[in-house]
Amino acid sequence: MNVLHVTPSFHPAESFGGPIRTVYRLCVELSRLGTVSVRVLTTDTNGKHTRERLHLPGRTARWNENLTVVYARKSLGADFSFDLLASLPAEMRRADVVHLTGVYSSPTFPVLLCAGLERKPVLWSPRGSLMDWGAARRRRLKAAWRRVARLVAGKHTAFHVTSASEAEHAVRAMPGIPVLLVPNGVDVPLLPERIADADGVFRIVFMGRLHPVKGLENLIRAVALTTGKTRLDIYGGGTQGYTASLRELTEALGISARVVFHGPIEETRKTEAFARADVFVLPSHSENFGLAAAEALAHAVPVIAGKGTPWEGLETHGCGLWVENDPLSLAHALSAMAGADLRAMGEAGRKWVTAEFSWPCIAERICRVYDDLIERSRWESREKR
Repeated sequence: MNVLHVTPSFHPAESFGGPIRTVYRLCVELSRLGTVSVRVLTTDTNGKHTRERLHLPGRTARWNENLTVVYARKSLGADFSFDLLASLPAEMRRADVVHLTGVYSSPTFPVLLCAGLERKPVLWSPRGSLMDWGAARRRRLKAAWRRVARLVAGKHTAFHVTSASEAEHAVRAMPGIPVLLVPNGVDVPLLPERIADADGVFRIVFMGRLHPVKGLENLIRAVALTTGKTRLDIYGGGTQGYTASLRELTEALGISARVVFHGPIEETRKTEAFARADVFVLPSHSENFGLAAAEALAHAVPVIAGKGTPWEGLETHGCGLWVENDPLSLAHALSAMAGADLRAMGEAGRKWVTAEFSWPCIAERICRVYDDLIERSRWESREKR
């Protein structure tokens, strides 16, 4: 099976957050199945501005015998590329199925149009782009963009979503396109010894993009409401202005000594960061999946997640709490977790993600989706004849 994966950005462009990692890991795992050949058509972007590019040794990278990545040169802005547009038809013709990532990006319309002309089935992963929340920006412009995309999407197009809540948003945003649910995968590492805190501090960790949708203000206020020895470690980067506003909030609440901003964290340092954590908190207003929560569970760290995330299974599987993300609810959850058997909860969470979210399992499920789309497309073509 030949798969063409088109995405506006790709590894190692980590500045774009979690979707970069998940798309990369999916492509790697698909290529390891032995029955799938993956070609990724992307750009060399590494930021929103034209000058922000990846420093690559060449235009094409071969990760293994079944995975090739073509980095088209970015022409303008975050991801517009004349090079990608010129390469698309030839790449499309050699594919059995096309996997498109993203919604509000420049490759979207060309890919949908070209796939329709070539009669190629498309699996379309919004990666959270269709998740709506109260403070979302440019809502009218996005609505117009979706209407046009719906018009150009071929009849053999299906959405790939990673949670039931994302499925609901996709159906509302672009009705008529089938929706298929396959969650993101997560790496389940070998665990080092946990690193205890000598002073008995209850260590709370957040890891992710610093953005208003993440609800960090509410988590910081919750920490201010807690009693006893607590510390919040924040790993991640954001705009200078927003990060400064979070720091100012900790100072205004008098807890700047208890909140540490570490900045972006490299993949190689995550295991150590989780080893120093007692609980991970994801207080987001909206998440299509929440990869960092899955990573915490894989590292045997219990999780508190806001109800804007799809992690209601935390309570079912006994590995965390799923609560409203207002400061008082989060503070109560933190107090409850401080007195819980965190080791047992961590083991339960690791067992859960190993069984349901390991990357080999997810790659096989996506491969079955590809097979179904290809077969359906071929069957309908035969029926027309």
